[in-house]
Amino acid sequence: MLLSAVRDLPGVGLLEPPHVSLGYPWLPAAAALEQLDRVREAAARVPPFEALLTGPHAYPADPRGRVLLHARLADERPVRELARLLGADLRDVHLSLARLRPGTDEDAVRGALAPLLPLQVAVVELDVTVQRAGRWEPALRQRLGTPAPA
Repeated sequence: MLLSAVRDLPGVGLLEPPHVSLGYPWLPAAAALEQLDRVREAAARVPPFEALLTGPHAYPADPRGRVLLHARLADERPVRELARLLGADLRDVHLSLARLRPGTDEDAVRGALAPLLPLQVAVVELDVTVQRAGRWEPALRQRLGTPAPA
């Protein structure tokens, strides 16, 4: 719903699928694959939760002049607990919504997003993706609060 509101606006790039990063980069691909049991155990210890997304908020322009609009989680504790269990360096909890190229009408993009926020969402899974040959590939999908398979 949020991404659909801005998908076709000029100058907008999307970071799909929508996600909250627990750490980027967390580990190189080979090392991350060796840590999947640890990820499963961490996911099993944190139950699914409801999150209230607020915003839209903006980060200052990056070196290429792009602005990132994002939503923040009103309660970051469950995400921070997952990051702690994983030993991930979680700096800022957010859901990326749109990356705006220089010259994009930021007010128009904010205007498309604002009526949709705040938004209550269910957070039920932890995914691990790894980058290989410049592409992001899924490595694991674990339901939160579910014991890791033996």
